[in-house]
Amino acid sequence: MDLALRYAGVPREERARRVPELLERVGLHNVAHRRIWQISGGQQQRVAIARALASDNPLLLLDEPFAALDALTRERLQEDLRLVSERTGRTSVFVTHSVEEAVFLGSRVVVLTKRPGRIALDLDIPLPRTGLEPDELRALPEYAALRATVSQAVRAAAD
Repeated sequence: MDLALRYAGVPREERARRVPELLERVGLHNVAHRRIWQISGGQQQRVAIARALASDNPLLLLDEPFAALDALTRERLQEDLRLVSERTGRTSVFVTHSVEEAVFLGSRVVVLTKRPGRIALDLDIPLPRTGLEPDELRALPEYAALRATVSQAVRAAAD
């Protein structure tokens, strides 16, 4: 984590402050002293997410970042990623096989077909990005309708 911040040009004093904050953000404050090979695969995935969040790049590329996580941690990190995007204005390109995740995190969802990969669906997600708690957002009828649309496209693209 420190290395990612060092490459981003963050001064040593600020790195010492930000590393614990980033580890706390991904729920790993208690493993800061361990080496990467001493933690589980899910914890390693969270470290990778924290490293990605450490830099101030305007674009965040994520390929199945929550796949190895338990459901509660996945949901918490999805909410955190949504807040980070909202606060920083970062654009995220997020690859996932989860319809729920795509609709929750996306402002636009693109579904690809099997080989050769072609666009089966390109859908704007016009859900509110602010003012709602995650559970309120997930309870909206529009949310359910968008999930159904994306789910149908995924099933059709798999055929």
